[in-house]
Amino acid sequence: MPRIRRLHRTLLRTLPDSWRRTQQVLNVDFPVRFLIYVGIGVGAGWATQYGGQPACLFGLENAAELASGKDAAMPGTVSHEVAHLAHDEWRRRRGLRGIVGPSGPFWQLYEEGFATECERRIEDPRSFRLRTGRADWLPWCTRHRAWLAAKFLRDAGARRSMRPFFGSWYNIRGHIDSGYYLGQEMVREWTETASLREVALLPEPAVRRKARLTLRRWAEGEHTLRKGARVR
Repeated sequence: MPRIRRLHRTLLRTLPDSWRRTQQVLNVDFPVRFLIYVGIGVGAGWATQYGGQPACLFGLENAAELASGKDAAMPGTVSHEVAHLAHDEWRRRRGLRGIVGPSGPFWQLYEEGFATECERRIEDPRSFRLRTGRADWLPWCTRHRAWLAAKFLRDAGARRSMRPFFGSWYNIRGHIDSGYYLGQEMVREWTETASLREVALLPEPAVRRKARLTLRRWAEGEHTLRKGARVR
């Protein structure tokens, strides 16, 4: 309970400023409800609809279990979930399906990558994804990007569960959330030749095609790993 109370205080303190920054960076022009709860599942953060209005739900019990002792995670959670809502709203306004309808590993990579890239732009880039609780998370993912891309393609092709890439209670070589890293890198690269809004409005077939092509290009670097070398 002490950790839950601390996270509650942190969220109440940081939410207004994080919401303001997110509105400015993403030009959010619709109202969002913020609900804080304890004792229900789902996750630490969830972008959804509540009472017919876009809403962000924050599960303190789940967040407390995942917390590494630092509260810096909460602003990132706010911006990440609002980015999901903005992505969904933009697509619906253009006459496209929202982010909930499409499915599959490549769509999930794109959807989470988009929200994570928005999170990186809104929050301090130097503290990017510190909520993983490990200072070596980003360097490890960066060193193993080719290997992670190849593994994602293999697992998706074999229709294996993608939870090790995205699930809070799963990991790959001891590192959680590597799918968020891959997705963010992918979306960041796409925005080098298109605006963030243009990337958000890509048709579903284009998303899956571009995601496969990007991962395959990255995975070509896997051969540089010495045969038999262990991934640490």
